[in-house]
Amino acid sequence: MTRVGLAAISLLLLLISQTGCAPVIIGGAAAGAGTYAYFQGNLKSKELASLERTWFAVVRTVEEIDAEVVSREKDSISAKLVVKDIFDKKVRIYLRYERKDMTDLTIRHGILGDEQESKLLLRKIQAKLY
Repeated sequence: MTRVGLAAISLLLLLISQTGCAPVIIGGAAAGAGTYAYFQGNLKSKELASLERTWFAVVRTVEEIDAEVVSREKDSISAKLVVKDIFDKKVRIYLRYERKDMTDLTIRHGILGDEQESKLLLRKIQAKLY
């Protein structure tokens, strides 16, 4: 089984164990990209890239869409970027070191979350990664 397949199964089991019978949306994105799940306003993805590489892809994407940076935090195991989009909605992007070639990425667009906007941002980030 491939690493992407194992990551998908792990993510699915984690979500099921934490949410009981709640519906979970699982999907795959671009070739080579990690899997993702949207739940309770958060889009979660496992990216097959280091924390550093993922961070630089996030920063470049935010610069590309002309989002205003509200706050930026980063250390060796995690990072958080909060920006305002062109509609003045806050977008929170969290990164967490999983292992040297895998990073957990979480995107929350707005207060309640916006699945379509979060997926669009994820695709832009992944285009810079893969």
